[in-house]
Formats: sequence, C-alpha cells, structure tokens
Amino acid sequence: MYRVVFHIDHKHRDLPSMALIAFFLGKRGFKTYFCSSLNHNIINNINPDFIIMSKFRNALNNIQHWIKSDCKIIIIQSEGNLQAKENKYVSERDKYLFQNTYTPDLTIFWNYKEMHKYSIFMDKNKQKIFIGCPRLDFLKPKFMNLYPSKEKILKNLNLDKSKFTITLATSIGLSHANKKILKSYFDGYKGDQRKIIDLSFNIKNQKKLRITTEKIIRFVAKNKDLQLIIKPHPNESIIHWESYIKKFNNIKLCYAESINYLLRSSDFHLAHNACTTSLEAQLLNIPCAQILSDDSYSYFKKDHIDIAYFKIKSVKDFETAIYSYQNKTKSDLIKFSNKYVKKYFTKFNGNICKEHSNYLIKFMKRYKPKNKKLIDPYIFFKIFFRLKNLTNKSNIDQRGRVDNRIIPGDENYWFNKFTKMFI
Repeated sequence: MYRVVFHIDHKHRDLPSMALIAFFLGKRGFKTYFCSSLNHNIINNINPDFIIMSKFRNALNNIQHWIKSDCKIIIIQSEGNLQAKENKYVSERDKYLFQNTYTPDLTIFWNYKEMHKYSIFMDKNKQKIFIGCPRLDFLKPKFMNLYPSKEKILKNLNLDKSKFTITLATSIGLSHANKKILKSYFDGYKGDQRKIIDLSFNIKNQKKLRITTEKIIRFVAKNKDLQLIIKPHPNESIIHWESYIKKFNNIKLCYAESINYLLRSSDFHLAHNACTTSLEAQLLNIPCAQILSDDSYSYFKKDHIDIAYFKIKSVKDFETAIYSYQNKTKSDLIKFSNKYVKKYFTKFNGNICKEHSNYLIKFMKRYKPKNKKLIDPYIFFKIFFRLKNLTNKSNIDQRGRVDNRIIPGDENYWFNKFTKMFI
C-alpha cells in the first residue's frame, strides 16, 4: 500500500481541496496522512512514499532527509496565479533552490504560463503538468452547500439577514505592520534587490489603500441599511482589525474560516488590488469591486485588476458600485470571469480535484511502495496534537495572526462530508 502525506500550508484555504484529492486516492487504496509545518516528525515516522506540498520551499534539512529516504516530492500549487508584475520572474530564492537543492519529482501548476516560467530553471527530467486550481471546485453549488447557510452565518455574527451584506477580503497588512515585522520581510529576501524594491512599493500602495478602506468602513457604519463583514488576509493582524471596528455595531470580523464561508453570506464583495477573491465572488454570481490606488496599475498586471466588474478609488465610487450593480446580470459576471479563468486557472468544471487524483495515481504507480512497519503511528499523532491543542491558551501569534495550521485529523471533517456526498 502506498503512503502519501499531504503537507498543508493553510488550513482554511487548502485543506478542503487537498482532502478531496486524498479522499479520491483513498478510494483507490492509497493511505493518506496530513501534517503542517509543526508536524514534520509525522513524515519521518510514517516514512511515506510521497509527500505532497503546496510550495517549493521547505526547511533544507527536511528536503534532504526526504530525498535520502527515497520519498518522492510532489508540488500542487496553492498560489498558482501571482498577480504582481514582479511575479513574471522566478525569485532568486527559488532559482537557488532548483539549482542547488532539488526539483520536485512532479509539479502540478494552475496554468501553462506558470509552468513555462518555472520549467526553465527546473530539472528537465522531472515531471511537470498544468491541470488547474483545485480550490475552484468548491465554488460549484454541490460543494458550496457543504458550508453553513447565509442565514446561519449572519446569525452567528449577530447581523441582520434583512440588510444588504457587504463582504471585504483585506490585503493591506503591510500598512499597519510595525517596523520589526517589516524588517523581517526585507531580511527574508537576502539582497534580492528586485524583490526588495517590489516590497517597498507594495508597502506604499497598501498605505494608500488603507486610507480609502477606512473611509468606506466609516461610510457603511453610518448607513443603517448596510452591514459589513471583514475577513483579514491570513498574514494580517486581527488584533488591529478588532480594535478598529469595535465601536461599529454593523461591522463584524470573520477569521479562521475559508473565503467560501465569507462569500456564502455576501450580497456584494470588496477586495484589494488584484485579489483572487474577486474572481471567486463573480464565479458565484456575486458582484465585486476592487479597491485601488493610483499606484495599483503600475504594480499589478492590468488584466488581474480588470477581473473585478467594478473598480473603486473613493467612497463615491463605492456608493456608485453598490447602487448600480443591479444593472449587471449574472450572465455578465460569468462571461466576464470565464475569459480570465481560461487564461490563469485553465478550467472551472467542478472536477479538478478528481483530475488531480487521477493523474497522481498514474504517476505514483510507476514506483514500488516501500516496505512498511506493521504499526501505523498516525493515530498516536492525531490524539497527541489534539490534546496539545486543548492546552493552547491562544491561537493568535505575536504578530496578531490567527494560527491557520492544521492538526492531524482535521481532514476527517471533510472526509465525512465527502462520504455522504459521493454515496
């Protein structure tokens, strides 16, 4: 029996789609396990045949150990459509990784363009393919119905189901990060001047976006017919946002949930710059606007910004958007989004996770499974980390971010749902 470990980067963003791929593998006799960056000892104790990660980079000693133990490394990208102009280049860190450490045995990209960009620097003998973004499956109705209803979400947030609900996925964490945090970002690029210049520009841009965003929030706070749900970016401080909105009764914070959960409650969605949530909203027939600054077009590629039907730079633009969206039909939004999907996400057919699993099975069966111990240690890890989590006093780190890492066994929540769905 093949053993496959899924190394999950972000619980609420990545786990549902990776669990669905694992579910399909399990139906074909593969044994699957899940871990986060805190649980590398799970990988070493299980000694899997394959490790599936979402990003190329990991601790060098981990990668070297896995390679020596004859474990095949597979990448299924979690961020396969980076929108900044700078992202047309492969970072110096990734180049160094490919040239001096390893190239994954298999890399699955979202689109041809990303595959071509990276392939130049990767080992030509390693396999690469583009299939699409697994997360898009969960925007299809049968998967969206796995999430709580709009009424239940609004009730949980103490909001009025009769009011017009606006959702906001923020991406302005650099604008309220302290000097120590910003320094850590700059230090992380280790002299890569192109990335350093890019980060400096992004900080400037986000500070401008913050001004407009806070004006919009205050406008909504004064309007009795509107209510707003804010979902901070995973790298943002929720402490900052809790402090900022605490005096507003019709504005609530949503975190430790997926974007699907947020959009389930939305009548109109807001995002910053070229956020992927704009596309996700419009594929759900939810009108969407991008909050932009004058610098946005010089930082992001035009077609990424233009994915949102509405673009706003002021409160006046915001008013116009929310009161004129009724003139845009559902077919307008879908047609507008489908061109973008084809270029950057390959497809939106509700079957991408299944296609991933089918390809993985063909790839994995080229190799013989290792000889395994009779005792499977995973049940011990599920119990140990579950108990350890109960003793944690807070899931907020020193930077104010929510801990979005999985605990082994979290996948069972989704397995149970999939079992009922695919009976």
